Amino acid sequence: MLCVAFPLGLFAQYIPSDTLSGVEISYKWASVKWYKPKSDRVILIKAVNRNEQPVNYSFELSISRDGRILETSPSEVFCVKGKGTAKGRLNGIIIRPVSLSASDIEKKNFDLEIEMNDVETIAVCEKKE
Repeated sequence: MLCVAFPLGLFAQYIPSDTLSGVEISYKWASVKWYKPKSDRVILIKAVNRNEQPVNYSFELSISRDGRILETSPSEVFCVKGKGTAKGRLNGIIIRPVSLSASDIEKKNFDLEIEMNDVETIAVCEKKE
């Protein structure tokens, strides 16, 4: 009998955050190295495209505490196929916060907000280099 142990947060659910023009965005916290649960934490983004056509989309993630913005992610354009899903590690949609300590993350001593900026219908997703 084969027994495999996985880090506890490995199968954590994505938390819904925002929707714009048929694209739903959500996030979850994960370890930088999935096989090392004590490694630094990153935010994995998942985008679900409910449209028939592929789209380019962009979003902004902000982290704040007591109404003061600590960090804002740079806006970058990502693509997701029609009726498709793009996820964190697999599609490179990973954000590594620099303003939060491991203790802050553990205590949830902050506010995290993701806001969709733009969704544009395109003919085909181009591969990033």
